[in-house]
Amino acid sequence: MLNMDFDALYRENRADVFHQIERMVNNQSVSEELTQDVFVKVLENLDSFENRSEVSTWLHNITKYHVLNYLRDTKQQRDHEVMSIDRLPDSLQAEEVEDKVELDYSILPPRHRQCIEKWIQGRSRKEIAIRMGISEFTVKSYVEESKKLLIRSYVDI
Repeated sequence: MLNMDFDALYRENRADVFHQIERMVNNQSVSEELTQDVFVKVLENLDSFENRSEVSTWLHNITKYHVLNYLRDTKQQRDHEVMSIDRLPDSLQAEEVEDKVELDYSILPPRHRQCIEKWIQGRSRKEIAIRMGISEFTVKSYVEESKKLLIRSYVDI
């Protein structure tokens, strides 16, 4: 059982909880909202604190898992809201993409960029693998990762 009242716990730890969250989500308004959520959880679970660890450790763990759940949930929501480039056919030609958006390949790692450019030019995975000296599985992986990075950078597609 915690020997501290909630108001004191909040005053003494709010800034630390906020900064931990802000480092994880990199968004001030979301951090403020999640900080409030964490302290609601703390308030609801004050009776379950058993003094087996420091209060700061207990708060750190509640905060960490709350933010990880938030990040997982928002990623799933974003994945449903944004059209996945995975649905685009493998035979997609560069002109079809460029009609919709001008792609910025510079956001991709160099090997991914080489791979996706060859793929958009219509080269097969096998041909790309041979030219780049990598496996077909790696080609597939690079293409899929590149498509995801590109679609996330251009929600308008």
